[in-house]
Amino acid sequence: MKINIVMLVFAVCLCVISESKAVTYSASCGANVMCSYDTLTGVLTVSGSGNMSGIPASFNSYKSTIHAVVIPDGITSIGDYAFYGATSLTNVNIPDSVTSIGIGAFSRCTSLTSVNIPNSVTSIGDYAFYGATSLTNVNMPLDSSIYIGEGAFPDSTNISCPDGYVFADRSCVEDKCEAGFEKLDGECVAKLRYTMEEADAATSDDNENMIEWIFE
Repeated sequence: MKINIVMLVFAVCLCVISESKAVTYSASCGANVMCSYDTLTGVLTVSGSGNMSGIPASFNSYKSTIHAVVIPDGITSIGDYAFYGATSLTNVNIPDSVTSIGIGAFSRCTSLTSVNIPNSVTSIGDYAFYGATSLTNVNMPLDSSIYIGEGAFPDSTNISCPDGYVFADRSCVEDKCEAGFEKLDGECVAKLRYTMEEADAATSDDNENMIEWIFE
């Protein structure tokens, strides 16, 4: 009886050890890029340089368990649908070496809450973060030339730009009013009074009205 109990306890211990043992899978995810996935931590680590195509097909059965992705400096692009459907992904770092994020790259990553887009990125593909329903904040680079594709972000996402800039026309632009308008309570309203310098800089057609406002 004692022997049976000891054997049972030993078997249970073996089972616990087996369940907690980390297994790491590695596979190519680009011409010069490798992906390694740790089943215990849920972390997908990318290594190498150049274009990353995405999660290897051999990892598909683990895709929904990936919690974080570590991308090193040297990766230049994140491919189309690279992390599509990684529903447990909550954290991803995008290094300064990345210049493009592919179509649907993070689509359906429903647990992703925020992302920082580095200044190096010049293109974000269509529907890059489509269906990322928990994505509430995106920090954008200060570069008006960046291309942002159709439906790249969920409508509920807050796009954050550096101080003094706002997100408009799919990029961060300087937060200022057009000529003839001024800021009032955060809104651009028609300007009623002008300085002489502003009047001199305006077109001749506007000068008469400006002079009248100045001397009213």
